[in-house]
Amino acid sequence: MHDPRQNPSDAERRAVAPQASALSLVPVKSDDNLAMPDGMQSLPEMAWCASADGTRFVGNARWHAVTGMADVRFALADWLEAMHADDRSHLAGDWANSVETGTALETVVRHRCAGGGFAWMQVRMQPVRDEIGAICHWFGVGADIDRLKTSEASAVLIANELAHRIGNIFAVVGGMLSLSAREQPEAAQFAKSTAARIAALATAHAFIWPPMLGGDAAPQQVSTLIGLLLRPYGTPDGPEISVSGDDAVVVGTAATCVTLIIHELATNAAKHGALSCRDGRLTVRLRRSPTHLTIIWSEHGGPAILQPPTRTGFGTGLIDRVTRLGQVARARRWWRRDGLLMVLRLTL
Repeated sequence: MHDPRQNPSDAERRAVAPQASALSLVPVKSDDNLAMPDGMQSLPEMAWCASADGTRFVGNARWHAVTGMADVRFALADWLEAMHADDRSHLAGDWANSVETGTALETVVRHRCAGGGFAWMQVRMQPVRDEIGAICHWFGVGADIDRLKTSEASAVLIANELAHRIGNIFAVVGGMLSLSAREQPEAAQFAKSTAARIAALATAHAFIWPPMLGGDAAPQQVSTLIGLLLRPYGTPDGPEISVSGDDAVVVGTAATCVTLIIHELATNAAKHGALSCRDGRLTVRLRRSPTHLTIIWSEHGGPAILQPPTRTGFGTGLIDRVTRLGQVARARRWWRRDGLLMVLRLTL
């Protein structure tokens, strides 16, 4: 399991290519004219100014209070020394790349605390240019995000514990069915088919967990993904399910959106819609353009819908929240008398 308190994600630290040139750790020049602006001296966060070449620094009062550094000015080596040993190399590489390209730096590192130990900090460095565009110096700040990181780690732990418990429930129910089949041979075929559906449901459930919580992060064909999620609801004598049309590969946020939405639509259809009836029919059609994939979910033959629902349950609310993510370009639903019709348009 990824522990966000130990290993920052690639997105957080924006690691640069390994070949980025490292800055030479030169001592501070005594005649350097770096000065901390008065407005930054009183900031409650740590702040510093750096020379244009990124090798000489001056910190504000908060920086000196946290690090215990007495010298007003310090070198790049001192700045890196205040960070956790495991974070120094990627910070040095990021900083070297920013100085070389003149681009702002934003990264997450663990910073030494005054009372000992380390706390997570979001570091931002911004170049300051003169009238002809040359970099005069850099301004940097460090925001304490240790509580956020702690909460994130706790959320991941709780989510994984929940997934583990739900997986155990599926396993226990499947085991009880197998035991009942041995005790009552006449029910063996029923138990076998029901256990298979429970196993398929467990597989689909495991797939809805995002990669950071142990879910499947590999690229997926949309048709394969949808088929996997609908497998628990298909039986030879049950509702008819078909998935057809153009296909596309999704990964990351797009895969998570598809998985969560299809899972919730299928759950609702099994409780209230076409998948709750033997004569029900569900068709999922895929239409692809160069930049988008449209998913058309169409239910028929379920209980008649006399009017749109007046209450929004957790599942429907989850679908609405997911469709507001940037990966979903459009989402519309129609409560037809014969069954739900929903159209999703994903950005590829």
